[in-house]
Amino acid sequence: MDSLSPELLDAIIGHVDGQKLAPLATLSRTWQYQVERRTFAKLAVRSPDLDFFIAAVVGSRRRVLRQLSFHVVLPTFADPDNDEDRQRNNTAFTQHVHALFRTLATWDLGSDPSPVSLSIEAYSINKHGLRRHVWERRLRYPTIELATTDGLDSVPLITKLEPGGGYSVHVPGSSIASIASRLPNLSSISAHFREDREMLDIALRRQNRHKLATALQTVPTEHLVDFSVHIPSFCPHNELRPAPNVLRQDAIDHLSLALHHLLRAPNLTSFGIHDGTTISPGLFRPIEDEHFPNLEHVQIDFTRCAPDGEWYFDGDPTDVAHSSDEEEEEEGERDSDDYDPEHFSSRAEQVAKLACGAAPIRPYRCKAVPERVRPLFVAAAEAAQRMPRLRAFGLRTRLEVEEEDVGECSVNYAAPGVECMLDRDFIETMEADRQKPRCYTCVPGMEEDAEIRDAWIKVREGCLIRETISG
Repeated sequence: MDSLSPELLDAIIGHVDGQKLAPLATLSRTWQYQVERRTFAKLAVRSPDLDFFIAAVVGSRRRVLRQLSFHVVLPTFADPDNDEDRQRNNTAFTQHVHALFRTLATWDLGSDPSPVSLSIEAYSINKHGLRRHVWERRLRYPTIELATTDGLDSVPLITKLEPGGGYSVHVPGSSIASIASRLPNLSSISAHFREDREMLDIALRRQNRHKLATALQTVPTEHLVDFSVHIPSFCPHNELRPAPNVLRQDAIDHLSLALHHLLRAPNLTSFGIHDGTTISPGLFRPIEDEHFPNLEHVQIDFTRCAPDGEWYFDGDPTDVAHSSDEEEEEEGERDSDDYDPEHFSSRAEQVAKLACGAAPIRPYRCKAVPERVRPLFVAAAEAAQRMPRLRAFGLRTRLEVEEEDVGECSVNYAAPGVECMLDRDFIETMEADRQKPRCYTCVPGMEEDAEIRDAWIKVREGCLIRETISG
């Protein structure tokens, strides 16, 4: 049996059902190694089983590990109103993460180890799944945090940080970034950050945003190649309401500056911010002769409002399009007995959503405010001009034009030979256009804006500028 080549053994093992693989490992050392290349490549480890993981994953089993999912089991389900309960869970989470990193830091896999990805998530032993009726606490999900990185071991073998499987206990982006700070060979980050939820009061949202910015500044960038995160930021659906100012007293957009720090990672090739993030021109604005030498793909989704509480868009409020519950009244026009169970799960949710502008849906802001949008789009172009390997660049936001109808404000650049869906809007010249650098702009209310046009035409010599229609 040992005379079979490793390739043939691997092919045979690949046709065996996973539950029947283990007995094959007893045939010989050769079979054992080939079987364990599969069975130990992807491991899911619960924190109570960490000692078993330490004892079982030794020798060659460490060298075949490619993907590790660490599930932290918390002692109790976090109650956001109970400081003692929250602190107990934060402590437990921190201790388990420290224990895992302490273990992985001892692994010596030689001078050229294979890349290993890590995901960390958490859940409670006494409840699972989404909580209902938590609007009274103004939180959708319980949250745990990494209490400290002091003493957290550096783990060179982890090169990728990936999102968890969506358990109900939320690990904030600031903690994920703090964990990343101890991964010196990190090449890829893919994560979901939910710091800015609509039910949080404004002081807490500012605090969370600043904590995320501070933590992102600690992420090692020397080996970073791919950065892709979801950072959904809340912007009122009732556009008659003021936009939230999420900046601190110093009025500095620390989050955009922290993201810029990552954007200029020397080996970065792909940068993505998804789900609509509240950003300012500071994300793009180059410093003196700064360049982005290896960036090829950039995709950024931003919100309709800026971090300082100003709207990027305006319109005629008398044209406001009401949502399907058109009879919905503004905050304060309902008394405590006028609860609408058809649209809200509780009276507390109703009050909270009306207060922050999450309901009702009343969009009318569908025209760009020049003094707000122009600096953002021009700064993005100036950054793109300093990306010599750029293949695709997208900057966009969705506009709630009316019920069940959305438009967008965007700019999309494609290098010669790179396909872009917007090419199809110009079918007559599509094939010829694809051999040229081209930029598609859609800025409602600022059509043919000279400054935006001039900035993007400089991204590449001979760049075509095309205007598209929103919607």
